[in-house]
Amino acid sequence: DDIVQNWLNRDDQSYALDPTEFMAQYERWWATPREKVTPSLTSLILRVFACSLRFLARGGVTEFYGMNVQELTDNVHTAANEVSNSIQPGEGGVSHVQGLFLTAIWLESTGQKKEAWHTLNKALTAALEIGLHKSHGGMSESDRERARRLWVILCLWDDALSSDLSLPLHFNPADPAIEVSPLPIEGNQPSVFRHLDLHYQLCVSVAAAKPRGESEVRSVISEWFENIPEEYKQPDPDTRWDEEWRYLPTQRRYLSSIGSVALFNHTMGKRLPLLQAVKEGLSLVGQERSVTETPVPQHILAYSPPPSQLSKPPKPIMEAFERFMKSAFSDLDNVGKRDEFHFLM
Repeated sequence: DDIVQNWLNRDDQSYALDPTEFMAQYERWWATPREKVTPSLTSLILRVFACSLRFLARGGVTEFYGMNVQELTDNVHTAANEVSNSIQPGEGGVSHVQGLFLTAIWLESTGQKKEAWHTLNKALTAALEIGLHKSHGGMSESDRERARRLWVILCLWDDALSSDLSLPLHFNPADPAIEVSPLPIEGNQPSVFRHLDLHYQLCVSVAAAKPRGESEVRSVISEWFENIPEEYKQPDPDTRWDEEWRYLPTQRRYLSSIGSVALFNHTMGKRLPLLQAVKEGLSLVGQERSVTETPVPQHILAYSPPPSQLSKPPKPIMEAFERFMKSAFSDLDNVGKRDEFHFLM
């Protein structure tokens, strides 16, 4: 239980699972006879153990109840693989998709980015097999939102990790078969997931424009900047939500950096690193959960009112990204493209 809670309480990683939902599954798993437990849930729980131990090791912890933490996380990861490999294609449900995604997180955290990229492909394939890319019209609102958020997170990781490795996306997010469309830009107040919805919209728009050439892609990115909600615009944003929604300034910086990197990449033909920024943007979901007591399912709904009381300020993100962008201005000056990035100055 300590290992599970350590993972669920991590601001920077707990977005992959809904803590309340997972703890209910975890308790049911313990209460179920061993011969009746499902391999997908067993594998997911082992993945949580492996990830939790992995990040304990990264934090300098060497022993856990007398056992070597690094050896333990490796052994649990291997055991999870064995269980996961027994799951047939199209089976395992959402738990299997979540488990594969946690595997990608574990591999990436150990420096095995190429292996993480391949595992992410497995997670996306499993998601497609169970219809996670569908509109989920028959689901409850909370279940539909869970499914949509998991799909969006997988897509953002795919876009970022593929970009960092200079590898192609595993699928085209603009494919007409993908029914999980971006939420409308206008008409919604800020939420803990809003910046990720807007980032997903950018990914879909860029993917749709790529066949028409880089010039069209740059035009689409510029249009995305122009149409972004006023509270997220840089400079001179609408700050009416800032005091009530403490994470909004951080989300604003996230979107500014994400859009700027996309424009830079398609202007300069280079690839600035995206994955760390995406992970930090996703961590805002975990941070919000850790300081509010709103029960499930309300807190997982995309546009419920933001919490008015937060016990700690948001963790600073994007500093490295911003430093990178400032240093990139020298390259922009060399090719006369600096004016295209005036919104960052």
